[in-house]
Amino acid sequence: MIAKQIPHRYPNIKFIVPHLGGPIPMLLNRLDKQGQRDHPNLAEPPSVTVKKFWYDTVCYSSKAAFTCALEAFGADHLVTGSDYPVLQD
Repeated sequence: MIAKQIPHRYPNIKFIVPHLGGPIPMLLNRLDKQGQRDHPNLAEPPSVTVKKFWYDTVCYSSKAAFTCALEAFGADHLVTGSDYPVLQD
């Protein structure tokens, strides 16, 4: 989506990424470096674009994952998530 500049082409769509964005919050610097190299015509660095998305809070009680996403995206871009009907012990 970032390489194709979907968020810029459709600015009124609110993208919600599941599971706190998976590895995204840990790879912001790498996304920027690869983005500039592989897609030099991006409107902005990928780390800026991903901060415009929303992320659900499904993280199976991982405080480390939640803290990483919270610091990377801010509390205002985290939304309540559910993995229902996945059962946990």
